[in-house]
Amino acid sequence: MAYYYQANSWVLYLIILFCLAFIGMGVWMLIKLIRNMAQAKQSEHWLTTTGKIISSDLDAQTNTDDEGFSTTTYIAKIFFAYEISGVPYQGDCINFNYGMRTSNLRIQQSIIEQYPEGSSVTVYYDPEKPDQAVLERKVNGAFTTLVVSAFFISIGIIIAVTSLGVNPPAFLKSLLGK
Repeated sequence: MAYYYQANSWVLYLIILFCLAFIGMGVWMLIKLIRNMAQAKQSEHWLTTTGKIISSDLDAQTNTDDEGFSTTTYIAKIFFAYEISGVPYQGDCINFNYGMRTSNLRIQQSIIEQYPEGSSVTVYYDPEKPDQAVLERKVNGAFTTLVVSAFFISIGIIIAVTSLGVNPPAFLKSLLGK
């Protein structure tokens, strides 16, 4: 079967790459979420110890776009110390999947208030890897991650179906037997 040159094939290749990137990003987010959920489930069997908050700060980051509009995002930076069998450890993971910045200052401020510097906290740690520890045995932002990953996958599929269905490249026609 001979392939023929299609004048707009480079555009179709770009569309395919674009779609694969969107779908790949959505799938990667889902895989990461599933891993975090599995780790949260495993953490139900982790041991506990008492720790101390060594710093509790709010990190603000302001970005300005080309048109001069500024957006500020926030994240609570919590560092804690704990000891296992006389060995000191430090951690900064509040819960699983934590670390996404948000423009909602109140949410991040409430985390700072929940974990003030100098306070005692319960630390959940993996007995096999005591340097892996969290303050909360839950997955943060699971619903948001699901929605965003579904959005990425949907956009990739919709663009692929609408764009490639109208004028598929020659290699796709031969692959599908058309």
